[in-house]
Formats: sequence, structure tokens, C-alpha cells
Amino acid sequence: MSASKFPLEPLRTVRGIRLHALETELKQCRERQHIADEERMAADERLQQASFARQDFADRSWAGMFADGAPTALAIDRYERHLQLLDHQIALCRAELEEREIACAQAQAALDRAAAAWRQARGKLDAVDEMKQGWLREMRGRIEWSEEQSLEELFLQRAPTH
Repeated sequence: MSASKFPLEPLRTVRGIRLHALETELKQCRERQHIADEERMAADERLQQASFARQDFADRSWAGMFADGAPTALAIDRYERHLQLLDHQIALCRAELEEREIACAQAQAALDRAAAAWRQARGKLDAVDEMKQGWLREMRGRIEWSEEQSLEELFLQRAPTH
């Protein structure tokens, strides 16, 4: 290798490219995790709304059925069927929330892996950069030493001999 070029520059370049790729992947994982978390929160909100709608219907309808006296069997049957429909809706919302929680956990795990890979790559690039800095200091030292030697030789050649 040339004395003027850091011998591990190809490795440094490859590690820099790898770090950039991992930064891109990390950014994408953060975005996916953010989206998954938003979807989970939206599913949780839908579950809460479905539960509230069921409770509201149950309270209002039950009181309404008895407002004019004893309810008919048909009214009670409709009431119970509607409650079953609302319960089914709640079950669907709960299942969706569970799916979203799993997706959120998977996105977080992917983000954690991407962050760990990025930290490792950053450490490797930093190590090569430190080696390069040491190499540059050594090269500057050699150049300075060489220049001092050249100056000494020049002075010795010019000095009159007795």
C-alpha cells in the first residue's frame, strides 16, 4: 500500500456504507413501529367506543322498555339480540386490538434489533476511524522526523569542516 493512503481505507468505506444502510433500516423500523403503535391506539379506541356503545344501549334501552310498563317478549328478544350483536362487535374489536398489540411488539423488536445492529456498526466504524487517526499521527510523525533528518543532513553538508 502507498505510504500516503490509509491501508484500511477500503474497510472504512465498506463500514461507512454498511452504517448508512443500517441508518436507513433503523429509520424505516422507527416509522413502522410508530405506525403500528398508532394502529394499536386506534384499535384500543374502537374497543372502548364499542364497549361504551354497548353499555349506553343497555342502559337506555332497558330503561326505555320499562317506561311504558312491562316489556313484551318480542322487545326483550330484540334487546338481547342487539346486545349479542354489540358483544360480537366488541369481540371483533378486542381481536383486532390483540393483533395490533402483536404487530406493535414485533415492530418494537425489529426496531430494537436494528438499533443494536446500528450501534455495533457505529462501534466498528469508530474503531477503524480511531485506527486511521493513529495512522495519520504516525505518518505526520514520520514526515516530521524525515524533514528533521533532511534538515540535519543539509546543515551537515553546508557546515565547514576544519
